[in-house]
Amino acid sequence: MSQSELRNFEKSMAYHLAPAMLGIKPACLMSMEKNKDGLEENVELFNSRAYTKGMKLTVLCECKSRKLLFLYNEKLLSDRLADNRVRKLLESFGYDSRMTLEQQLERLSGRISASEDFPHEIGLFLGYPVDDVKGRNYLCNKLAQGESIYQALKIS
Repeated sequence: MSQSELRNFEKSMAYHLAPAMLGIKPACLMSMEKNKDGLEENVELFNSRAYTKGMKLTVLCECKSRKLLFLYNEKLLSDRLADNRVRKLLESFGYDSRMTLEQQLERLSGRISASEDFPHEIGLFLGYPVDDVKGRNYLCNKLAQGESIYQALKIS
């Protein structure tokens, strides 16, 4: 892997995954070319260094030409998925409350691979509000109903 490949990968991560890296969100997604030079090496390098911060980068799924990378903060994501409202909604999508985080991610990966679209529960893993994942009370709907962004976000 060349220095420029490493640098380009780091720039892509910073651009797409910053909210998870900074602890603002429990997880983020990034799509990369499947045959990108050094991709596996970069993932391994990141994981070998970032585990001390509780972060992990994994390939959530892959198609013919792309890989979907999932960066998560283990503690933030575990706490998020343990929340009562999140857990109950996940159960409606076939997740068992006794599943480990890794098992939940394996299930999510399988559901993504088996579907033409993203399964709705991915929003729960990414930190979206439960009502948004359910399709109720979502921000764009509030804006379409005439609320300002400040009203919708309850910012005075």
